[in-house]
Amino acid sequence: MAHIYQRYLDEIVAWHKRRGRVGGVQPPCSPDAVERLRFESRVELFCDVAAEYIDFLRISNGVAWNGLHIYASETGPLAGYEDRIDRYIDGFVDANLEWREYEPHKDYLYFADSSISLYAYNLVEARYEIQDQCSMDVVEVLPSFDHLIASALRVHIPRSERFR
Repeated sequence: MAHIYQRYLDEIVAWHKRRGRVGGVQPPCSPDAVERLRFESRVELFCDVAAEYIDFLRISNGVAWNGLHIYASETGPLAGYEDRIDRYIDGFVDANLEWREYEPHKDYLYFADSSISLYAYNLVEARYEIQDQCSMDVVEVLPSFDHLIASALRVHIPRSERFR
């Protein structure tokens, strides 16, 4: 099944190839890492991981691109920068535990962040939301995880680079 965000992931990969670089899109998540994530999410966050997020991780175990950070199954090095400890991608559970240190974030699961937005699932309202990072105001409600991630990726790909 094709995901609506796939074309944006492909564009990020193409951007890096045109410049002879690595990075942006992480390699797929291993089955063992998926199982660890599911277990840790239940134990630490008291909830299951959305099947759509698992599907995403099987394509790309996180994304670090143009100020957008889509969380990986666990905190680890960025692809192409394994030798640099200052270049890493946050894991889903670690990031959510950190967000939950601030009381208003306790009713959400966060999948990604940027300097201005949070990409979340509202556990109370049972909906996907883009939130303003400073005010937590809901900027947009989306029908699915796939739409949430597609929107995040679309916003962070410069218009001049889209679908070359």
